[in-house]
Amino acid sequence: PEEVATQLARSAEVGDQAAIAALREAAQSVANSDPGAASDLSKRALDLQPPQDPGRGPLVTETIVLLNRATRYEEAQALADGALSTQLSQDDEAEIRLQVAAGTEDPEQRIAEIRRALQLVGINDITRARHQAWLAYFEVVNGLHADASAAGAAAAAATATGDLEARIVSETALALIDYQDGYPVRGLRRMDEVAALTRSGEATFGGIYAAKRRAGLIVCTGSLEEAGAQV
Repeated sequence: PEEVATQLARSAEVGDQAAIAALREAAQSVANSDPGAASDLSKRALDLQPPQDPGRGPLVTETIVLLNRATRYEEAQALADGALSTQLSQDDEAEIRLQVAAGTEDPEQRIAEIRRALQLVGINDITRARHQAWLAYFEVVNGLHADASAAGAAAAAATATGDLEARIVSETALALIDYQDGYPVRGLRRMDEVAALTRSGEATFGGIYAAKRRAGLIVCTGSLEEAGAQV
């Protein structure tokens, strides 16, 4: 698919929706095996997307996700900065800020980006639930939680919306709180339930973080062979 899309894009002009769709499809087809090539395909699709096209925001988000996977964090940040300086829907802005948080190792920036997104009054319930879940998670892993109330509220929002990603992330945050409070076995049982949620679907950003944390909790309970198998 990437060869066909690349050839099609060579003669395409800005606004060529068929070429844009082909490039996006090709990018997703190679995303798991070659995120660098997928990033280039997605960036080419962006080049063909008119600046005022309503589909530009989601395409920017897709491209940032792929750049992060390819560890091209500076490019992802530059793309996000450019997009955030333009007129975007609040949902698009929130999604872009979440991907910026995903691509930085700076705890303060991660939390700041998500908090700014949560200040947007017009985002939909699922987007808000995901941001609440990630905020709870990042606060926990950076030692900022005072109790489980924020993670519990995030889990409640995730359940209310039925969003799988928000459930995975918020439950992972609660499991880490269990561990930090001295209940690693209880935390691990919670992570076993999270693992069951991730088995049927594609590996998502939240699912990958959950798998890493589950392996870490298994190590903390002394089951090194089982942890190795999980890794």
